[in-house]
Amino acid sequence: MRRFKDISMYFLATGAMSISGFILVPLLVRLLSLDEFGRWTLIEPILVVGAPLALLGASWGVFKQVAHDGLPPSLICRRLLPAAQPMMIAVAALAAFVLAELGFSITVAICMGVTVWLEALLILETESLRAANMALAFMLTQILRATVLIGLLGAAMYGWFALVKVGDVIQVRLLVAIVAACAAAVFLRIKLGSGGTNESAQHNVGQEKMSSSALYRDAIKYGAPLLVVSLLTMLLQFSDRFIIKAYFDYNALAHYYVYVKITSAISLLVVTPFSLWWPNERFRQRKLPDGGRGFFPQVAMIFLTILLAASGSLWLITDWLLPFFAPGIPFNPAVILLLLFGGILAAMAYPLNVGLLDEGQTHKNIYAVLWAAIANITLALILIPKFQLVGAAWANLLGYAVYLMTFSHFSQRVFPVAFPYGRMFVQTCLALMFLWGFSSIIPGDSATDSGVRLAFYLCTLFIASWILGIRFKISPEPSYCSENQSTTSS
Repeated sequence: MRRFKDISMYFLATGAMSISGFILVPLLVRLLSLDEFGRWTLIEPILVVGAPLALLGASWGVFKQVAHDGLPPSLICRRLLPAAQPMMIAVAALAAFVLAELGFSITVAICMGVTVWLEALLILETESLRAANMALAFMLTQILRATVLIGLLGAAMYGWFALVKVGDVIQVRLLVAIVAACAAAVFLRIKLGSGGTNESAQHNVGQEKMSSSALYRDAIKYGAPLLVVSLLTMLLQFSDRFIIKAYFDYNALAHYYVYVKITSAISLLVVTPFSLWWPNERFRQRKLPDGGRGFFPQVAMIFLTILLAASGSLWLITDWLLPFFAPGIPFNPAVILLLLFGGILAAMAYPLNVGLLDEGQTHKNIYAVLWAAIANITLALILIPKFQLVGAAWANLLGYAVYLMTFSHFSQRVFPVAFPYGRMFVQTCLALMFLWGFSSIIPGDSATDSGVRLAFYLCTLFIASWILGIRFKISPEPSYCSENQSTTSS
């Protein structure tokens, strides 16, 4: 019951963020010119990359220190924040310098630098909330963040203030970061300021007495390899934008960005809640007698089914959704379908990568994602000039295929798990066949037609999943007590 409650709260939190991210694009399309919107798509990665880079991976270390080592999250935040300041300030200054060099005003450049600093602080705070399994506080922080963002953009739509340039968008993001960071700090103070700890904190008295710099180094030691993985993954996500811009204009880039944002709804609604819940659960399962070997394959099959259902559903309704989402952007079914299945491959790396998140193994994640990044950029340089946006989507799909295969390969070498790869492949092929069949047989000229196609697709997918032996029920965990009793009986 507690597991379902936590997942529900994470789902609500990411649901709020996904709704805000979904609404953000049509609002910006309407507020900015198409060229200015295309310009924003190249500036946004600075903010997305800068915030985690400013922490040098310490946010992942925080999760390990709280969820695995049992240290109080309030203590972690108080100790790590002063030690992290030199790098946070340096990256913020670098972001401001980059914007100034790109021709933005000093005011806008400073706003970007401060926003990067605040976003880094917010990551540290929210990771502490999540590591401590404070799902309610995490949910409220993200809902507030989404509400303020949409509220400010909505006010601009009604003419309460002018938002016509990229600099205006940066100032809005700054205000949102201020509110969200303050809210997260309040939740940490209220819930854990009195010194509450995890159940296992008594085993880590020595670590609690560590200095700020020692805790910071410990966090970076665990998290830095995962930061490199994250940065390389962002390279997978953003490199195609810059390659498209190198060969085409801002108009084509704006079209591709809209397609990416539509398909990212699956990531926000399905993948992000799972990824927020997964690390804590994975650490817990690895401590069980079987190391989670009975649990991980079941979760992987259920997760794949949900991904196929959600991605296929989105593709079947996008043709009538797109005119409301971004007027003037044409529906490109091939690009959107390829991007959706690339997202499925990327998402499946979570449940299939079990071994590389063990302490002392995180650096091996770099090898896996490096091959994927090289494949993605190479394919993008070859395919985009010839096939334009379809080439970019194919490069994305094939890059994430390499991503999934390399992660699974390296993880299995560290901690073998009997995943049902054959059934996963068959299920994916069946989903593609159903999508092609129903989209060909049933026209999608209206919302009713799209609804009929959607109903047929979901019914056949879940029937096929049932035949393949997939059940939306996870077997009970092995019990320590049962194992001990059997040992005693022997």
